[in-house]
Amino acid sequence: MHIHSPSSALNNQFPKLSSGEPDWEAYIPALESLKDIRVLGITDYFSIEGYKKVLEFKKKGRLPNIDLILPNIEFRIDKIIDTSKGKHRLNYHIIFSDGVTPQEIEEHFLQDIKFVWEGDPQRTDLSLSVRRENLTLLGAKLKTENPSFQGRSDYEIGCTCATVSPTDIKNVLRDKGSIFKGRYLIVLPEEHLSLLDWDGQDHVTRKVLLQGADAVFSANANTIKWTSGLKSGTKDEFIAEFKSLKPCVHGSDAHKLETIGKPDGNKYCWIKAELTFEGLKQILYEPEDRVYIGEKPANLKNDYQVIERVSLDGAPDWFGKITVPLNEDMVSIIGPRGSGKSALAEAVAFAGGAAIFRSGQGLEDTFLYKAARKSAANPNPVVGAKVTLHWKNGDTDSVPIPATLQNSGSEEKVKYLPQKFVDWLCAPENNQELEAEIEKVIYQRNKKTDRLRASNFQELRKAATQPIETKRDRLIRTIQSLNQGIADGNSRLALKPQKAVELKRRQEELERLLKNPPSLPAENKEELAKLEQLEKEKQEFESQIVSLAEQETAVNTVEAKFEVLKDDLESFNKEIVELLGKAGLQDSAASFVVALPDVAALIAERRGQIGSVAAALRGDVIAGTDVPGTRTLAAVIAEINSIKEKSKLTEAKKKEYEKFQGDKQKLEESIASITREIGELDTVIGPKMKADQEMRLERYLDAFELLKEERQVLENLYEPLKQALEKSNETAKKLTFFSRTNFDLTRHANRGIELFDRRKSTFTDQDAMEGALSAFFDFIQQNDFSRDAIREASRKLLESFKPSTIRDQLRKDYTPKDFADWFYNIEAFSTTYAIKFDNKDLKFLSPGEKGIVLLLLYLEAEEGDNRPLIIDQPDDNLDNLSVYPNLIDYFRTRKKTRQIVIITHNPNLVVNTDSEQVIVASFDGTRIPKLGYRSGALEDTNPGLPLGIREEVCRILEGGTKAFQLREARYALPKRGG
Repeated sequence: MHIHSPSSALNNQFPKLSSGEPDWEAYIPALESLKDIRVLGITDYFSIEGYKKVLEFKKKGRLPNIDLILPNIEFRIDKIIDTSKGKHRLNYHIIFSDGVTPQEIEEHFLQDIKFVWEGDPQRTDLSLSVRRENLTLLGAKLKTENPSFQGRSDYEIGCTCATVSPTDIKNVLRDKGSIFKGRYLIVLPEEHLSLLDWDGQDHVTRKVLLQGADAVFSANANTIKWTSGLKSGTKDEFIAEFKSLKPCVHGSDAHKLETIGKPDGNKYCWIKAELTFEGLKQILYEPEDRVYIGEKPANLKNDYQVIERVSLDGAPDWFGKITVPLNEDMVSIIGPRGSGKSALAEAVAFAGGAAIFRSGQGLEDTFLYKAARKSAANPNPVVGAKVTLHWKNGDTDSVPIPATLQNSGSEEKVKYLPQKFVDWLCAPENNQELEAEIEKVIYQRNKKTDRLRASNFQELRKAATQPIETKRDRLIRTIQSLNQGIADGNSRLALKPQKAVELKRRQEELERLLKNPPSLPAENKEELAKLEQLEKEKQEFESQIVSLAEQETAVNTVEAKFEVLKDDLESFNKEIVELLGKAGLQDSAASFVVALPDVAALIAERRGQIGSVAAALRGDVIAGTDVPGTRTLAAVIAEINSIKEKSKLTEAKKKEYEKFQGDKQKLEESIASITREIGELDTVIGPKMKADQEMRLERYLDAFELLKEERQVLENLYEPLKQALEKSNETAKKLTFFSRTNFDLTRHANRGIELFDRRKSTFTDQDAMEGALSAFFDFIQQNDFSRDAIREASRKLLESFKPSTIRDQLRKDYTPKDFADWFYNIEAFSTTYAIKFDNKDLKFLSPGEKGIVLLLLYLEAEEGDNRPLIIDQPDDNLDNLSVYPNLIDYFRTRKKTRQIVIITHNPNLVVNTDSEQVIVASFDGTRIPKLGYRSGALEDTNPGLPLGIREEVCRILEGGTKAFQLREARYALPKRGG
């Protein structure tokens, strides 16, 4: 953009011929040797002589490497400024369009630009135009007046000393608007200007010059940020002060062959645009994105994820044999309805293995589906045609179109959102599918190191919440076990009144029995007293033996539980060892593996002790264990039998007495047993029941603590996406994610109402039960699921069921345990997440708002997916007011890292996203092929035929002209007078 020619008057270090004339045959080859430079701004002081000469060479076929040559006229203006490095005069550049002829520049511009020849105190200063002959005359005049100018040419001295007014320059350009309007740029060099002190006397000079410039020649990073409104304050504040943002451009400012195309520090000027002057002007509208100064712009895309072009062959009626290039940033496909916009997008998506063409489902509304069906109107369907994607890394994917329209390739290389996909996904009945898409984005936003080797969000969530699930499973088993124990205890306590009645009856019966003992002869009373004493002794022995039997049963139970625990521990240890390997703690396994103590010897010892004592009590004859004189059950029984045998009672009296003693013993044993059972109910079962109920409630409350933990885990998973949205613009901040506890109220109520006989139940229908459950959940939710709130709400809810009569309310097939299992069922509660946009829940969003949410996620949040993204008409539910503020910035940002192809009717999605390529689709049923495509950049303008791309956008898209006006005014204040 800034290379001086051998015709430049000042600091000219280019080779000259022996005659003193410029050596153009040395200069032109230097230009022809340039690589990666395709546009030149040929610069001369006060003239375009060098520009005209270079054009002559170009017309003769030279400079094949250069596509565009522009005239850059450098003026010395009438501003001398004080700087930290002394006094300096400022320069001023006018870069003209190549559409302005050299003759127009010389006759209608340079001819009218004046410099002061001499002054006069009483009259207007004498001014002459900046023609070469006038500048030469000025130099000759000055050399005669000042000997220090000797030794240099008259023309050089004239150019050195002549100055012009920037105001005069702008007035000439304005007055000759029919020739120059929109066909020039004013560029202010930063050199010397940056040395001005904003707090000094030249403040206004600097400000006015900058206000009047379109751009700045500078490679200084701080200046680039400042003139782009990024260094201090806001863009709007910069625009308010300086009228517009000022893009920075840079060149080698070469005055000799060695520096042509070699800027200091390799700070090349890269401009992303069509190779036209209109392309250059795009830097005014996109100062951040269209120009880069540095050795080379960063490449943020993988070559294997960029489609350079798509070729179609074998569908002569529809496509013919065509190749359509695709820009690696953003491609917008436009055209009237039915023009074939979707046809091209579908072809790319098909060859790229998009999901819809892998499954073969939902293709009925696609162009390919219709074009693949043979009919009278379509005698040559597209089946058999070949679509080839040419990737930037040199790979190709060539795929024939089968009748099934299924691509059986192994990889989905493109992300494709079909025309109806956004509509379908945003329908109210498809919220679950929309959430699944959102989950994909949440998963991708998590770093690979945080994904726990999961391949999708559900696996990631399962892995992250696995410890919580383990605790929850344990709680479920504990609560169910407590329910069983409480139910068993309740069953026993329910028998207490019956046992009390039975005890009273037995006591009364014993009292009656003892009042009427059998009458016996006096001589037998001593004998019978002895028998009664022995019977009591016998009962005591039997009681001790029973107690020992109970102890042996307890020992057997302990042994059985240890065996079960041993099996459980083996499984536990195996699982722990596997987890330790994953945790990198395999070398510390000994510290984690749980081992049971060896209790077999203790159990065997205790079992032997019990057996020995029982045998001794019974009087069993065991070698080496009998101790003479030891009292045993066998000895007592033998003594009883001896007395009975020697008794002198008649057989009738013996039977009568034995009957009495037997009845008495049974009643006493029964009374003792019932008394013991009632005592156990009061002292053991009752307190244990109360403790178990309290424990059950605490475990129930623990379940809600786990739900809180799970909510935190989910919020941690959302955190990367949340941070990305918070760092984005105001629209992104409207999209919020939060986890919450969900209660499956209807399902829970349905299960509950099935337990009850509605003729007897407190709740006669499901609606009433749902009302009670809803009030319960609302209360604990409002109190943030605090333990106290849940404890209080659970008590009230349980009381509403009248628990003392639960057994009577239940249907005959159900028990109080079934009720407890339902009431304390923690599986009815789960942790889920909610999405809000602009503080509205997802289910309450309009289809248009859902569309915005979806596209925001694909463009902003789906960071991990850099495959080409093809979106077919996402704007059907979006108006221009929603598109511009909500989506434009996302397309502009995302296209830097992901190739985007969009089919749209919305001009803002084309123009204000600064689409790098616009493809215009057309359909003509009378021609072969029926479909046609032409493409270009937004700056491609031609009001005649064929229309330029800009004109096509304005013709096809309603509001296109307004969109261009909005874009071009975005970084500048409105011009005065409209």
